[in-house]
Amino acid sequence: MKRIAIAGSATLAAALLALYVGAAAQAPAELIIRKASIVNADARVEGDIRIRGEQIAEIGRNLAAGSGAREIDAAGLVVLPGAIDPHVHPTGSVENLTTTSASALAGGVTTISHFIGAPANSTETLAAAIRRADERIKTEGMADFVVHATVNNPAKQLAELQELATTGQTSIKIFMDRPAFEQNARAYVDVIRKAGELGLMTLIHCEDDTLVNAVGQHFIAQGKGDLKYYAEARPAVTEEAATHRCVAFSEVTGAPVYVVHISSERAQRAVEAGKARGLPVFSEVRQIYLYFTDAVYKRDDVGLFIGRPPMRKQSDVDYMWKAIARGTIDVIDTDHSGYTREEKMAPQTVLDHRAGMNSLQIYLPMMWSEGVRGRKITAEQFVAVTAANPARLMGIYPKKGKIAVGSDADIVLWDANETRTVRDEEELSAAKHTIYNGKSFTGWPKYTIRRGAVVWENRQIKASPGSGKMIPRQKWEKPWGFKPDRTSSGAKP
Repeated sequence: MKRIAIAGSATLAAALLALYVGAAAQAPAELIIRKASIVNADARVEGDIRIRGEQIAEIGRNLAAGSGAREIDAAGLVVLPGAIDPHVHPTGSVENLTTTSASALAGGVTTISHFIGAPANSTETLAAAIRRADERIKTEGMADFVVHATVNNPAKQLAELQELATTGQTSIKIFMDRPAFEQNARAYVDVIRKAGELGLMTLIHCEDDTLVNAVGQHFIAQGKGDLKYYAEARPAVTEEAATHRCVAFSEVTGAPVYVVHISSERAQRAVEAGKARGLPVFSEVRQIYLYFTDAVYKRDDVGLFIGRPPMRKQSDVDYMWKAIARGTIDVIDTDHSGYTREEKMAPQTVLDHRAGMNSLQIYLPMMWSEGVRGRKITAEQFVAVTAANPARLMGIYPKKGKIAVGSDADIVLWDANETRTVRDEEELSAAKHTIYNGKSFTGWPKYTIRRGAVVWENRQIKASPGSGKMIPRQKWEKPWGFKPDRTSSGAKP
């Protein structure tokens, strides 16, 4: 893969189009995966997989190949559903949907998200913003997408939720770590309630803005504004307090809520308390919180590791792995952003900083190596939190998230024994660096197949910009499951 240094996402997208289109994936009339050791979240099975067009047509033994079929031998590999990361931001000065998609497909991720909101002082509605995102996906996208609408003006946008619900994208995003949340808290509660009534999921960033700023300003007044104090200046209590409040929002409105990127044991315990009361409360953990600790804030390149919330203690890392094994954490995400090293290393303080980092290409190998090979979780649990659960929660299961007849042919042929050392120069996002540089992991994708087309093979992208799709999603309905569809009697998270 060539390195390209071009300013401007439109120019970069055009350059990448020229780069990828020569190797664009062409789906054969039929694709058969031989000797597949299939791992779903609920079962394992051995056999061949027949793919016709974009879907899985048959799973069985010794399937006869049709005319013009391509065959791939999966002997010795693990066959997994394509991963789904519902928390991705294609942001950064040169990142776009093409570069974000490339890093996803290279890492075994076939469906990612895009967050969209109406620009400040704009008359654009949330539904119109979704349509704008769809047009961009049709031009730049190579992975498939779900799209989340960010609510930043709840009094105005409450009336827009009805139209948003007709777009086929069934989620909204709210940030509790912004002053506007506290200023409009009652209106946000109304939005959460209305979203639930319309079958929409509310994703919530749970950090208390009042506490974050009170602690941060106190640190700065003491001369401790440097990033080495970042974790101390944004302690777990600021996340825990907001998470308790988020759970309360679900309880008083009856609406489903989804806590994004939980980082601490204390916040996760708040979610678990809500689950224990039978509330429709779900959580995702960002993969960095399963690997790194707050020790990174003592590094010279500390700016690369700034995200919100901060990395925590080793005890928090250990608790998160145990929660995955227990099934109380629902999803693993990346919160990927494509900021360059220069952008991340610019001067910052504990309150004024650039949060976000790229991880799409690496997080599944890290999860497999640390989790499955490290015997913290099973392969089935790996599939649950990276594919099946996010598919259910995003309303795209079993179209996505499962290897089954009738499902989209989103499949990863995984070499569980390949050990590879991560290198900055192999990063396909526009960030061109990774916080995992120099780390070695065992377990990597050999082939990635997205809707029947081989899009990652021989460590090269085979897809072209514009081949990705925005995927229509099912609405939530009480008792907080989804409507039955052609291949399921009804899916519940």
